[in-house]
Amino acid sequence: MKHEKISMNCLEIINKILSTINLDGKDFQLNQNKCTKFYSKKHFVIKTELLSFENSKFSGSSNEIVIKLFNDKIINYIDCWNNEINQHLKLKTLFGNKNLPNLIFSSPGIAIYEFIPGENYFDLLMAQKLSDKSLKLLAHYVFNLDKQGLVLGDARLRNFIFSKSQNLFLVDYEEIHEGDTIRDISNIMVSFIDNYPGIFEGSAIEYQLNRMIYFLNSYQLLKKRSNSKIIPNHENTEETANFWIKQIEISLKIITERRSLKINNAKMEKMKNEIKNAFLQYYSNLKC
Repeated sequence: MKHEKISMNCLEIINKILSTINLDGKDFQLNQNKCTKFYSKKHFVIKTELLSFENSKFSGSSNEIVIKLFNDKIINYIDCWNNEINQHLKLKTLFGNKNLPNLIFSSPGIAIYEFIPGENYFDLLMAQKLSDKSLKLLAHYVFNLDKQGLVLGDARLRNFIFSKSQNLFLVDYEEIHEGDTIRDISNIMVSFIDNYPGIFEGSAIEYQLNRMIYFLNSYQLLKKRSNSKIIPNHENTEETANFWIKQIEISLKIITERRSLKINNAKMEKMKNEIKNAFLQYYSNLKC
């Protein structure tokens, strides 16, 4: 689904945020000279500095913040905001503060979080710096969500930060809900191959497939150690490959339809063959 979104620069976004918050009688002062706009397909996300809040200086170790301004052109944007806040609070209750930035302030259509220094997983993937440790942390986080019956919904690498302190942080909660873990995992796997300049394009596909399979293998090992049901049989390499290739194909079709993209049959078959070969190569290396 495509969403109407007007173009706004950093200063325009800040002014809209301040005017909205001031309507609530809150005194916020933001540093308009230090502002970075982040990519968001639906909403507006910026990093800036919080200079004061309710006539008090910001008390944290850093005054850098991230503000998410929900797009009021989306009919149900307040519902989106409401779920974002509720799910953030739910995750705090379930898992504590370890993998979530602090929520500093929220009002209808606005969420302000502390800024987490680090790099998002997609940028690390593109730079070929996505470490084993970072992927094990991602697998563990998805596994913990799974145990609670929760899925990410918007399962993309961009929504995870590998911090300078070597921890994982989830930074988007809007679409978290109870749902199908298999679909969530396959969507994450697609995120490894959905990159610039396009789906399954570029010069680093072999690296991206290796990182994708490492993440999946880490997740399945966690399931095995917890005596949870593993789909498919983790010990059967070909069965594992065929099952996840099918799931990736389903996720790809959903994504391409939503974005009005086309993948012809020849390209789809080429992708499936390369993914299967990557599975077989990865598990063959494990046995050596």
